[in-house]
Amino acid sequence: MIVRPIEEHDIDVCIEMGEAMHQESRYSPYEFNKDKILQLINATFTNPESYSMFVVEDDEEIVGLLVGVCVEYWFGTDKQTADLAIYVKPEKRGTSAVGRLIRAYEKWASNLGIKEIGVSTSTGVDTERTRGLFQRLGYTPAAYAYSKRI
Repeated sequence: MIVRPIEEHDIDVCIEMGEAMHQESRYSPYEFNKDKILQLINATFTNPESYSMFVVEDDEEIVGLLVGVCVEYWFGTDKQTADLAIYVKPEKRGTSAVGRLIRAYEKWASNLGIKEIGVSTSTGVDTERTRGLFQRLGYTPAAYAYSKRI
């Protein structure tokens, strides 16, 4: 498996994977907007200091992706990164795909001089398994998030 930044010829596949992630997740009742995803992907090309997107390939097939964002903390000018999406096709989960994506994301983040790298799980898919993976990769719980539909 190899990880690399997204390239223009990957856009359609990545939008399809984003839609698959959306359909599998707790967000499936909400709108999925391909144009908004395309805007985000384009931001990774035009503003690489603020947005990143990596894909992981297995036998020349894209099997996963990670989208990251770099922002200042709300209270100061130090920067942090957060993932906006981490997705691996179901048949490739349990392989090295997600670990490879996270290592590429960490390298991108460290080159930006940030203070903290964040990863999260909010999809409701394999939450405990994902939490365990993040901890094995050296991440510690930092917060709790709650939601309430209205």
